Amino acid sequence: ENHAETFFDIFVDIESSKEVTVTEQSTDGWQAVGDSSCTVTLEPGEVETCTFTNAKAARLTVSKITLDGTGTFHFTGIGPEEGFDLTTEEADVAVESFFDVFVDIEEETQYTIQEDLQEGWVAVSLSSCTVTLLPGDSKTCAFENQRIAQISQQETEDPTENGFTVNWTTDKPATSRVIYDTVSHPNLGDAPNYGYAFSTLETD
Repeated sequence: ENHAETFFDIFVDIESSKEVTVTEQSTDGWQAVGDSSCTVTLEPGEVETCTFTNAKAARLTVSKITLDGTGTFHFTGIGPEEGFDLTTEEADVAVESFFDVFVDIEEETQYTIQEDLQEGWVAVSLSSCTVTLLPGDSKTCAFENQRIAQISQQETEDPTENGFTVNWTTDKPATSRVIYDTVSHPNLGDAPNYGYAFSTLETD
């Protein structure tokens, strides 16, 4: 906590009083605690004090990194009402945006940042981040996604009573395996077999 002051000697008519209003201008990165304007009435020889208190704004940084590709991702929970976008320009290199926010000086203020799900990507981190802030705090919500390999040119050949060969092409280097079962699975389960009973060995 820091304190600074200055004073002014003001000439006031000996038979009257003088009203003086002092207003503090806003400063980026700081929030006013209490009134930003002070009015006093002075008579000759009188001493009055106008006191202004400020608290440093809290800063919340939203960071985004993508693996195996680049893309544009939408976030809500801070900033404009409609949310904001972050676009990665290079894989494995984070981009970020920060927001200076005014928070309660005596109680923590909570923010929840939510990332919209995007087709073709899988979340490596949680898609929601909640932080609590006090004046002067600086915290980061980090989000990470990995691009899903796209499969094309899938072909089945050499069928026999015991099995068959499946060939396919992916748009990025990846390991591959086939998961299968004797019953259908309309909904996928958890990795690594996603609810299927069997799988082949991984191959490059």
